[in-house]
Amino acid sequence: MRQEYQNAYLNAVRAMAESGMTVQLLSGRELRARSGEAEAQTSERYMTQEFSRQVAAVCHGSLALSDISAEQLIKRDQGETKTATTTQRAKTTS
Repeated sequence: MRQEYQNAYLNAVRAMAESGMTVQLLSGRELRARSGEAEAQTSERYMTQEFSRQVAAVCHGSLALSDISAEQLIKRDQGETKTATTTQRAKTTS
């Protein structure tokens, strides 16, 4: 199943690029690795590094999230969660 999905995905990316579209690879691998979603790697639709390289070869560039950017997003989201929890507590105790 994974191979069928990858073939269809790569063919779709190739078709878009051949039709003149500017296609860029968008990867959230670093963010998933830090956010507790690492188990997504077992999904049929998870993009392995080898397949990612194949897709990147067809694309005009990459919008992959760097490890530093991923870390900043995780910290930001954790801060927003804490703020929301504190605000909720303040509303319920008032």
